[in-house]
Amino acid sequence: MANSSTKKHFIDGILIVFSVLFALFINKTAENYKITQEKEIAVESIHKELYRNYWTIKSWNEDHLAVIQRLDSLNNGLKPELEQELKQADFF
Repeated sequence: MANSSTKKHFIDGILIVFSVLFALFINKTAENYKITQEKEIAVESIHKELYRNYWTIKSWNEDHLAVIQRLDSLNNGLKPELEQELKQADFF
């Protein structure tokens, strides 16, 4: 009878250890899945921000090129005295 009781306790102990290890495995798997999802969201957010920044910089570049062209066209029509004065004031 002691042998049967010992086997029962041993099997119960193994089942408890297995249950705890299985619960830890499930918990770790769920945590890894959550972290993976958060990483994917973060990467997607970074991609969107980079895309928006690219178009902002492209727009600014176009605006600055238009200003430079306008300044060059104004510069070409300046009188030599005014051009010299602006160069001395560090405008050119």
